[in-house]
Amino acid sequence: MCNRLPKTVDEAVDQIIKEMSIDDTVKMSKLSEMELAPIKLALRAYVQQRLEESGINQDLKASCCEVAGKGLDEVGASTVIIDELWRKLRGLEVLE
Repeated sequence: MCNRLPKTVDEAVDQIIKEMSIDDTVKMSKLSEMELAPIKLALRAYVQQRLEESGINQDLKASCCEVAGKGLDEVGASTVIIDELWRKLRGLEVLE
């Protein structure tokens, strides 16, 4: 993620999208939920690494908990970010 720490799930998703190649965003946008499931582990590791590098902040963790509607650890928080990333990519008209 960039130098500025994301404070919300949306900010984290936007930063990840900026780092992704166009090819990767198109590929991910076309995955079904079932196709996404097997690669979530790798994606979760990537997101967790990025969060650790920048030092997970309480604002972002609170935003993840709010989106999930429950308390989460870092694994749960990264899963929320991945799910929102996938949903956002699937909704981008540019990729259609």
